Order: sequence, then structure tokens, then C-alpha cells
Amino acid sequence: MVDANEKAKLMQQFAGEPLHDLKVVLKCLASLLILVIMVVGPWAFLSAGTFTGAQEARPATKLGAAPSESKRVFDERRRAHETDRDGNFAAVNEATRSSPAVE
Repeated sequence: MVDANEKAKLMQQFAGEPLHDLKVVLKCLASLLILVIMVVGPWAFLSAGTFTGAQEARPATKLGAAPSESKRVFDERRRAHETDRDGNFAAVNEATRSSPAVE
């Protein structure tokens, strides 16, 4: 904390200096602009030029039988679980072991 004597001394010392409001606002805006450039700059630099003709020539990946295979495995496991509700998990374990592993 600043006591009264020190406050009076500082007020006298800086009373003659004019405060330029526009200058202060421009300095704040300049610092904000620098921060925006620092944040956006790397993103813009990394995203510029990433599209090449080679990416366009590459065909889209076909899903093939993957969704139907996933649904089939899910249905098998659900059916095994629903049919074996007496606490014996042999059917569930067998359905899990018989399905191919996801690669």
C-alpha cells in the first residue's frame, strides 16, 4: 500500500505529464493484434498448402462389409447374452471367442 505522503509525492512528480488517451488505446490494440497473430499465425501457416493433387487422386476408402460384419457380431453377442440368463456365461464367452478380432 502507498501511504499519503508517497501518493502526494507521486502525484506531484507525474502531474506535469499529459496522458494521451489515444496513444494508450492504440498500444492496447497493437498488443491485442500481436496476440492474435501469435495465435492464428501457426494455424494459418500449417494449413496453407496442405492440399495437393496427390490427395485428390487418391480414391475414398470403401467401407465394404465392415458395418454388416460389426452388426452381425453385435447381434450374435446380444442373442447369446439374451438366451443365457441363468448365470452360465459359457454361451457369451463362446460367442466372444468365435468372432474374429478387430484388426
